Amino acid sequence: DEPKIDNSTQEPMNCTNHTAYVQCLPAPNITCKDHLGVEKVFTGQEVGFYKPIACRNVNGYSYKVAVALSLFLGWLGADRFYLGYPALG
Repeated sequence: DEPKIDNSTQEPMNCTNHTAYVQCLPAPNITCKDHLGVEKVFTGQEVGFYKPIACRNVNGYSYKVAVALSLFLGWLGADRFYLGYPALG
């Protein structure tokens, strides 16, 4: 499956430590054996495992806007105000 995307950040939901997990559904009639030796036949409807994918931890702020503010108005601290750090601005 594709990861569920957060509209405000455009990154996968549940992104922690630069990793998000996506459900993987094995094809029908696939038999897998787990670490205990127990075999399971999948129907294609149940989750077989979760695949880790890379993501950026973001908090709703636009990376491009923050960089532009830093480049053009960094001497005023505008980027820090934008990111929610007025004491540093």
